[in-house]
Amino acid sequence: MTTIHLVRHAQASFGSPDYDRLSDKGIQQAHLVGEYFARLGDGITGAASGCLRRQINTARHALAAFDTRVELVAMPAFDEYPIEALLNAYLPVAAARNARIAEAGADIHTDKRLYMAVLDEVAQLWVDGTEGADGPVAESWESFRARVHAGLAASLSGRDKEDAVVGRCHRDDCRRDTRAFTGKDVRPELANA
Repeated sequence: MTTIHLVRHAQASFGSPDYDRLSDKGIQQAHLVGEYFARLGDGITGAASGCLRRQINTARHALAAFDTRVELVAMPAFDEYPIEALLNAYLPVAAARNARIAEAGADIHTDKRLYMAVLDEVAQLWVDGTEGADGPVAESWESFRARVHAGLAASLSGRDKEDAVVGRCHRDDCRRDTRAFTGKDVRPELANA
């Protein structure tokens, strides 16, 4: 059976003008992921990422850490969900439900913990199909999910049963995301490696 390993991109540069750049810690994290895969010994035969620099560079650093000749394929199907559009659509809804978010107002980008809490709240509203403050969002959860599924199918096309493929997931908790996409649980040691 083909094995797919989903990896969230490493730490980006939160709060900096160039968020899409990996932080020094992010580069370290990506190398650790590569070392983990080297120890795992699955024989990675493919790697795909979204097209954002933080996604591509996470994969490149991880692949370099275990000296593989696997070619990385950047695919728009694995691009992140539309974070800014979701914040614009759901921040007013989230603020109406959560006093801490309402109190912070538009100043959520200065407190990383609050920002992550807001993202969790906003993403849940999106997944639940809640209408945004100004109507439907540009990419619905179902459309996003279909896009990612199509990317997974394309990544698996033509692979042998025993191949191992590295992909990426879209939020901090890969285990939760995988369960949301597939309806199945994942091995905990792989969930947030």
